[in-house]
Amino acid sequence: MNKSIQFKVGAFILAALLTGAFSFIYLLYERGWFEHSLQYTLIAPDAENISVGMPLVFRGIAIGKVSSLTLSPQGMARIVVSVESRQSQWLRANSQFSLDKPLVGAAKIRADVSDLSSPLLSPDKEYPLNQGSGDLDIPALAAKANAILDQLGTVAKNVAYMTRRDGEINATLVNAQAITHKMTGKYGVAQGLLGSEQNAQVLMDSLQHTRELTANLDEMSRKLDRTVFDKGGLIDNANQSVAQLPPMLEDIRASLKKVDTLLVNANGLTANLKEGTDDMGQLRSEVDEALSKTNQLITKINRFLPAGKPGEVKLP
Repeated sequence: MNKSIQFKVGAFILAALLTGAFSFIYLLYERGWFEHSLQYTLIAPDAENISVGMPLVFRGIAIGKVSSLTLSPQGMARIVVSVESRQSQWLRANSQFSLDKPLVGAAKIRADVSDLSSPLLSPDKEYPLNQGSGDLDIPALAAKANAILDQLGTVAKNVAYMTRRDGEINATLVNAQAITHKMTGKYGVAQGLLGSEQNAQVLMDSLQHTRELTANLDEMSRKLDRTVFDKGGLIDNANQSVAQLPPMLEDIRASLKKVDTLLVNANGLTANLKEGTDDMGQLRSEVDEALSKTNQLITKINRFLPAGKPGEVKLP
């Protein structure tokens, strides 16, 4: 068991080391450590304004840099430029090298190629470096300065036009000053936005009336709640009135039962009398109809009073 764990640990350490070494080698490769560089030699009368590390640019992109500065047996400056092999394809036999010294920024060596189909530049030869006259181009510099001065003059005219006494900027500043001055009055921002203290007063009065109206509506709502829903209110009185109906109807039903009993007895006494029987039968029909309507009324009332027991009048 211990040998198995030791083997796994050793394999893990070995894999980690190999991974780290591979990553490090790949990083060096990406940075060009293993890439072959070509050395090109440039000749110039002197190495003024040239230093080790100065870039060699082709169409604005750096493709190499100055690696060393030495003197030739003739006393000329030998400038060795190192170019990566993958970037050497841009240097051709008709390449022209010149020292670019801009007014702003660092100097650099510029390579100009007129025909990219010509043979590649040979690293075994020496090529001249054109350093220019070294003097400033006074006419060009004066032309640039005049253009800049013209632009500055135009800007100054525009600024003077915008800041004139009757200009938009001054009018805006005056309006802003007037508004801020009004905001310092009695009603603050409201006075500044509305333009005068009177208008602000009207707004404040309207707000006050609105608050009073809201308070009155709240009070009316509370009184209405008390009148309708509190004890002794409309709802409570209505409930009490409805609660008194069942006992009254029960009394009516008891009275009608007594009448029914009397009618039964009267009907038995007058059974042999034809006219009396017919009159009593008609009376009995009318009483039955009254009892039926009373039962219907009691049933309807009991529907509205679920707590009560349904009542009825039994007919003989």
